[in-house]
Amino acid sequence: MSKDQVTPLDISRNIKPNLYGVAVSFLAMVAICIALYPQIFHNYEYGISEFGAVHRTLIPFFLGFAATVFFLVRVALLLRATDQLLSRSFWWVAVCMGGIAVTSYPVDRIWYDLHWFFVGMLTLGISLTMAMLIKRHKVTQLDYLFIALFAAITVISILPVVHDIPGVREFIPRELIGFVCSFWMLGRGVARRGHSQLLTTHVTDITESNPHVLT
Repeated sequence: MSKDQVTPLDISRNIKPNLYGVAVSFLAMVAICIALYPQIFHNYEYGISEFGAVHRTLIPFFLGFAATVFFLVRVALLLRATDQLLSRSFWWVAVCMGGIAVTSYPVDRIWYDLHWFFVGMLTLGISLTMAMLIKRHKVTQLDYLFIALFAAITVISILPVVHDIPGVREFIPRELIGFVCSFWMLGRGVARRGHSQLLTTHVTDITESNPHVLT
């Protein structure tokens, strides 16, 4: 292998800080917004998007979402040459996150419906990505735990009965768990891809340096 050639390990190392950027940007934004507007918990139906409609949280909300989308796009671009399917998953999540942020401020009914369209598309995109990762890679018990949590949160959130259960009906905790599970599985997808490609590259290097190794 040429010294100037970029290896899967190099790509994984470049992606890693951007994955951290996704999680830190989003979770820091939520923490700051909650500190600035703790009254959001007075209505259990309010979600994170509500911060986009409150004047005191507008700036951290949109800055946090902008940073999150920026890092998602960075990961998508870095994956483009080595894993187009996973790259498209990150593009999908980035577009949906951007759409959720832009439509968070209530303008009219159409705007409201568009907001929930992006929420639905984000949930669908994450679900398809998780299914892809299960099919392509060997997932761990911890991965299955995050997948199960995401599935449970999704199902619970669409059931009307949830509004009658104290401690469960509050939307923000469920939403946060869903995002954490999503970020975890996206990161795991990148990690498993890098590990698989690194092994493939290692075997290729061995066979190229010693063509008789498999004979």
